[in-house]
Amino acid sequence: DDYRKFRENLKNVRHVAILGAGLIGCEFANDLVAKGYQVSIFDVSPQPLGRLLPPEAGQFFREKLAAAGVNFLLDTTVEKINKENGRYHLHYKKGGVVQADMVLSAIGLKPRTSLAVAAGIQINRGIAVDRYLQTSIQNIYALGDCAEVAGKVLPFILPISHAG
Repeated sequence: DDYRKFRENLKNVRHVAILGAGLIGCEFANDLVAKGYQVSIFDVSPQPLGRLLPPEAGQFFREKLAAAGVNFLLDTTVEKINKENGRYHLHYKKGGVVQADMVLSAIGLKPRTSLAVAAGIQINRGIAVDRYLQTSIQNIYALGDCAEVAGKVLPFILPISHAG
């Protein structure tokens, strides 16, 4: 349902600014630029996918997405967003301003853990699991975006182009 609303809102959009160059931000950037949208992506990291990939792999993804038309504004933060005349003005730390018709926040997922909490399962940033994906309660397992393995929540999303 959220995705359908998002697609509806894209009808009069030319330029999309994305906050966050992690997995979700890069996935959105890739799919949007492939559909002909102008895309600018901001991140505090000096490379896309900085928390998931070594620098060389992150640079490879940056080059491929940039060749497709994605504008990267890395190693900076957006300090202020104003809306003027129907467009968003994103003021970023390095002193520039980018204008966009839509702004997407892709700065992280927060797993839904209320059921696990109610069951007494250990929660940190996600549902804590061991290397076999077993939770703190024997014979109960967790996997996917909600699972925290070795202190890390590793999100995975189906490509947007495959969503209904």
